[in-house]
Amino acid sequence: MRSFVVSAGALLFGLICLAVMPVPYVTISPGSTVDMLGYSESTPRIRITGAPAVTTTGSIDLPLAEVSPQDRNVNLFHGLGALLDPSSTVVVRESVYAFSRPTSGQQANITTGLEGAQGNAIVAGLVAAGRDVRPLPAVTSVASSGPAYGKLQTGDLITAINSSVVATRNDVMTIISQMSPGTTLRINLLRAGVPLEVQVVTVAAQDDPAQSRLGVEVGNSYQYDLEVEVNLDPALAGASAGLPVALAVYDKVTDGTLAGDRRVAAIGTVQPSGEVGQVTNVRQVVVASARAGAQAVLVPVGNCGDLGGLNVKVPVVKVSTVSEATEVMALIAKDPTSDQVPRC
Repeated sequence: MRSFVVSAGALLFGLICLAVMPVPYVTISPGSTVDMLGYSESTPRIRITGAPAVTTTGSIDLPLAEVSPQDRNVNLFHGLGALLDPSSTVVVRESVYAFSRPTSGQQANITTGLEGAQGNAIVAGLVAAGRDVRPLPAVTSVASSGPAYGKLQTGDLITAINSSVVATRNDVMTIISQMSPGTTLRINLLRAGVPLEVQVVTVAAQDDPAQSRLGVEVGNSYQYDLEVEVNLDPALAGASAGLPVALAVYDKVTDGTLAGDRRVAAIGTVQPSGEVGQVTNVRQVVVASARAGAQAVLVPVGNCGDLGGLNVKVPVVKVSTVSEATEVMALIAKDPTSDQVPRC
């Protein structure tokens, strides 16, 4: 009998130790929301210069997922609890904190903040609003040892090379590849909005002497006649903020108001073309939206299959493009429960 009691006690002690033992995981749960039509302290989340001021009403919320801090140990007990909660999940710690080591909690859409994601959202919102947006290749870096050093600058928008109009990075690279080393290129560009022409003589590429090089890196960019500032930390929101940013930009450059007097949340990556892409942690952000009082949540159509078994009382609306989202917002402004609103 004594042996049994000792064994049972040892087993209980072992189970307790196992339950509280730290594991290399973090939990992701519903977080807060950010109104993209609102303010951060006294600064508008979206500030637009160069367009007539318009009055917006309602809210276009960016919902966030909350990640447990890296320095807070998640034990087996907490991990199992999160796994049993339909609105939470557990992921390997390094998949979230691979590139930074914060020591306190953070709220984020865990989708990585891709470079240019906010720019893509701005362009998509302006295009959907019918504003003039021109694609142009942009200089992203200039090698100090290259022939373009001192002539081209980071941020220059290239409009033509040797009188050939260019619109994309590929256009620039194709022209350069067709030139022999030692060729003088006449490059037309915009620098801070001012038209300029510079001449650069190509040199031979080190890895292929028959190929020309300028010693610059070029990416795709866009020119538009407005100044748009997004007051949102990219590290906080990531690429998933694309859809609410695009909708807020659209709302601020068009007459009327998208949301009416409704509180609408939205999540989704956005391409400059307006295509809305899937996000991670969609279950957490939908629940975050519902808890914040949203009357509808817009999600990428590709995420609808991730919401099975999630019980929320807010309509979850599927969209595939920014233009479609603006049309759906008009329906929601009238009646978010309408059968015309396309749901997941």
